[in-house]
Amino acid sequence: MKFSTTLLSLASAAPLVLGFCDNEDYDHDILNISPEEMKHSMANMRRDTIEVDLYYHLLVTQWSDSNNTILDGLWKQIDHMNAAYGIYGIHFNTQPVDIIVDAAWANDIDLDKAGKGALLHKGNYNAVNIYAGEGFGSGVCSLPNGVDSTDGTSTITEDTLLGDGCHLPLSAAVNPISGTPSHEVGHWFGLYHTFQGGCSEPNDYCDDTPQQAQPSYSHETITGNVESCPVLDTCPANAGNDPVWNFMDYTDCSHEFTPQQGARMNTAFNKYRANRQVA
Repeated sequence: MKFSTTLLSLASAAPLVLGFCDNEDYDHDILNISPEEMKHSMANMRRDTIEVDLYYHLLVTQWSDSNNTILDGLWKQIDHMNAAYGIYGIHFNTQPVDIIVDAAWANDIDLDKAGKGALLHKGNYNAVNIYAGEGFGSGVCSLPNGVDSTDGTSTITEDTLLGDGCHLPLSAAVNPISGTPSHEVGHWFGLYHTFQGGCSEPNDYCDDTPQQAQPSYSHETITGNVESCPVLDTCPANAGNDPVWNFMDYTDCSHEFTPQQGARMNTAFNKYRANRQVA
């Protein structure tokens, strides 16, 4: 695997300590994905592989050859993502990695997002760009623009393209077993949090993720064992325990998506990302 280095002017900034994920929750499906579309994707997602170019931009305060161990962690994390998404017919093709030395950008997730995108964003609307900042305290990722592009005629603006992508902590990007990159990229593919809507339907629009009243914030009781988070049931009137193993919850034990989440990701990508052109 290759990487490129981009040097910018150095500046200092204090880290922002934010929540786990800054994506908002919705009281309706802004992507308007129908049950029929989900059923079609469910039947085809293991047969037709979606190939997605993956561009990582590492925002750091300093860099030296000794930091190549960070890249080793990144490659393993990408393998971790491919294992999780590959079950549902999605594969990430790793592109050359940018390393940007800029203390201000590295420490503030909200600082000059437009400038970051204008300088660093690569690929079209069907390529995922991940900005991993050394001092970022949370993650956030853009959902697809909800205009059907299956016929190849719908367009997006250049600003929408350059603003598309995910921001997350560098520590998560280079942790071989972190679920944070898969969580944020799940939003990029059109997934919502499993706790969206609490104990009331329709929640995250995936019938096989049990309802949960709030994020679980579950922690492993056995270090390194993703099956060891305590069982929770915050919606006892509804079937199933909280999905503490799901990437779209907030939990140490996240390690998988459900089949309906896989179908939703396939549907959203093919409907809103695959054929989108820039106006």
